[in-house]
Amino acid sequence: MGRYVAELEDDLRRQQRYAIVVDVRRLGKVTSEHRKTLSDWADAHRALLSSYRAGFAMVSTSAAQRGLLVASYFVQRPPYPFKVFDTLGKATAWARGQVRGGGT
Repeated sequence: MGRYVAELEDDLRRQQRYAIVVDVRRLGKVTSEHRKTLSDWADAHRALLSSYRAGFAMVSTSAAQRGLLVASYFVQRPPYPFKVFDTLGKATAWARGQVRGGGT
């Protein structure tokens, strides 16, 4: 988790628009401690995320998991667009469009 947070910090330090694609099919177990760490980090960096993160795409082939991911982001809405996809190709295409400013 520390390495992932360090990568997030690097993304913001560049001060350029970027998007993230996370393939949740490849994630290991995400604990409540991991979720809290990411939530706290996002809260502390909300203004910078709003300025530089153009989008956050997640990939899951499970309809149930996609529904849970979408629902979790409605509880605490991030300051950037987010979307859940069933293929990596769709997620990547959307993320690239977000960075170019073509958001949907």
